[in-house]
Amino acid sequence: MLLVYSMDISFEEDERTLTMIDPLYGDSFVTSQSNEDEQVVDENGPHTEQQAVEGSKSAEKNKDEILKKLEAAFSQLTDVKDLENYLALHSRMRVIVSINKLLELSTHTCALEIGGKVCGEVLCVTQDVTSIGSRVEIIRKCKNGHSQKWVSSEILGAKHNSDFYLNDYLLAAAIIISGNNYSKFALLCKALGLSIISSNTFTRFQKHCAAPVISDVWNKMNGLIVNILKQYEEICLCGDGRNDSPGHSARYCVYTLMEHATKVVVDMAVVDKRETGGNSVTMEKEGLRRLLEKMATVLPFSEITTDASSSIMKLVHEIKGIYITAVSNKYNGVV
Repeated sequence: MLLVYSMDISFEEDERTLTMIDPLYGDSFVTSQSNEDEQVVDENGPHTEQQAVEGSKSAEKNKDEILKKLEAAFSQLTDVKDLENYLALHSRMRVIVSINKLLELSTHTCALEIGGKVCGEVLCVTQDVTSIGSRVEIIRKCKNGHSQKWVSSEILGAKHNSDFYLNDYLLAAAIIISGNNYSKFALLCKALGLSIISSNTFTRFQKHCAAPVISDVWNKMNGLIVNILKQYEEICLCGDGRNDSPGHSARYCVYTLMEHATKVVVDMAVVDKRETGGNSVTMEKEGLRRLLEKMATVLPFSEITTDASSSIMKLVHEIKGIYITAVSNKYNGVV
């Protein structure tokens, strides 16, 4: 008989840890045996089950002994007594700092002017060390009581009496530009002991700073591409769609059009499954439809290469008929 136990799953922020053997399993992990042993009756008379399986190597019958041995073995394996020095070093806080800012700490004298005279006393680091986001603030004082605050990041700007620090925004921009996501990057920094911005700060930066800038630059770039390609004829476009996940569970689809000769991306469309009635299969067709209707007015082309799908081919023929009718009416003066 095979007994299957549920594995404990502990959640700590974005980490998932599967614990096969809980060192503190107690009664909740091991099924306690009945207070009364079942009696087995045969021709020789009644005897207990424990007597019947004495000396057995069955895993089911010796589960308590197995768990105790595993617990003892794992406790030795995960012993960190010989790693105390390393753990002390790993627990130290780390931040990102530019070399120019780091050189500011080489100044050891107080530069405060009082009555036209510089103090000049030696600055000493106090216990006032604060980590905020991806930066650290250190307070240094001289024996005259003058204090000086050093911040590990340059100030990018200020608004509503709040400073915007360069390191925070560079960190958020680097995550987006490199194609990473915050949760994976945060897990890496946690292993390094590196102090970074919070998830809420990253989300605000992405929504209010990165996304508007990226959209604006793309629109300008797309306009330049179209204006240049309009000067030429026999333009061949290649189109294909890519979903965010395989199968029928996809939520988003990005359909891209590329000019065949130059390999330049002409335009792209993002389709949400909710825009197609919850049908992820038709998202690619909807993305192509949007782009073809747009290209028919802004960039005349003579050829298009797409998937060999019957629905896609039907759509191309329909758009082609509408495009030919529109061009014919334009040149014939029909409104």
